[in-house]
Amino acid sequence: MEAIKQLLHNPMAVLAAYYVASAAISGMPQPDQGSSKGYRWLYTTLHLLAANFSQIATQWRNGGNPMGPVAPQGTIAGNKE
Repeated sequence: MEAIKQLLHNPMAVLAAYYVASAAISGMPQPDQGSSKGYRWLYTTLHLLAANFSQIATQWRNGGNPMGPVAPQGTIAGNKE
């Protein structure tokens, strides 16, 4: 478990894992009429997760907050109580 924590704190390891996972997901053949429901679900789910992760990474790289704007302290979603 400690080895995994150390890898997650290594930016190059995380970047390498991201590129490997992205290539593996992108290389999946698109489901056709003969594909099983399980493969269609797996294909759709992995592509959805990859797209969301990519969008979050892009926002972080550009200095934004992927969780949206932060409300000021003492307010609810930016509105004064």
